Amino acid sequence: KSSFKEKEIPEYVLNPFPELKNDVTLPHEINKLKKIKGVNLKKAHDWRKDYHVLSRKNLLIDFKRLKRLGINTIKYEGNSIYDQNVLTIAKEFDITISYSFWIPSDIDFVKDTLKTIELKKSIIDQIDKWKLQSNISSWSIQNDVQYNQQDFHHKPDLLFQKRAYIVWLKNLVKELKE
Repeated sequence: KSSFKEKEIPEYVLNPFPELKNDVTLPHEINKLKKIKGVNLKKAHDWRKDYHVLSRKNLLIDFKRLKRLGINTIKYEGNSIYDQNVLTIAKEFDITISYSFWIPSDIDFVKDTLKTIELKKSIIDQIDKWKLQSNISSWSIQNDVQYNQQDFHHKPDLLFQKRAYIVWLKNLVKELKE
């Protein structure tokens, strides 16, 4: 509060979020979301900067700590080297996984069709590989590609990039549903 002493701020900023009234019966899936206590698993995210190894020994230590904290879900960015370890040990600890994919923001979704096709195939292959894993609760895209495209493209090209990305994403979802 002290950092706001001299500034006028709206009343709602320092108040807790209001409770949502449950006037409507929510679907079972939404009620499950209320029970999630999760964190992002960031270890071994970038091997050039991060020297953590997600070995069985290290994961057992980490997952024991997570369980003690009451964590029941982790958001994990797929990594072909560590997927088997993370998924297997998470299952042993009854921890669900929100499996995510990183989409490079610098891809030219208008011109680089080979790269976008390869990326889509890679995502579909990973989902096909792990779709029967019972402790994967969701699939997601880790980063905000639409926002980050502005770092690589200028208007009006940016507008075409955003549209091409949405079309690519729509096709990805369509293929996943099939």
